[in-house]
Amino acid sequence: MNGMHAHGRGKLALDAGLHARCRTRSPAVAAKLLLLDEPTEGLAPVIVEEVERVIATIRRSGIAVLLVEQNLKVCMNLADRHYVLEQGHVVYTGSREEFRAAEQVRERYLTLS
Repeated sequence: MNGMHAHGRGKLALDAGLHARCRTRSPAVAAKLLLLDEPTEGLAPVIVEEVERVIATIRRSGIAVLLVEQNLKVCMNLADRHYVLEQGHVVYTGSREEFRAAEQVRERYLTLS
């Protein structure tokens, strides 16, 4: 499970190896931006919910988050702004409210056919 393990009550723990890698890659200065590339890919739904809670907590602490994610539910729960890319080009941009109302955009670009 990518070095993460679920422990009772939906808590997420990192195995020792992943914890050490995260610690050694963490900057000594306070972060202003966190870049995440598909952090929920391949995870069980209960772990996805925990990752979502952690990202929300990070955002509330004042750290900006750039999230690249294919899980539409996660995006809609977390993002203030949405950008849809197709073959490397931005084909849509909008606020949270605009994206929620843009059903045709979601159907065209983000549903499986």
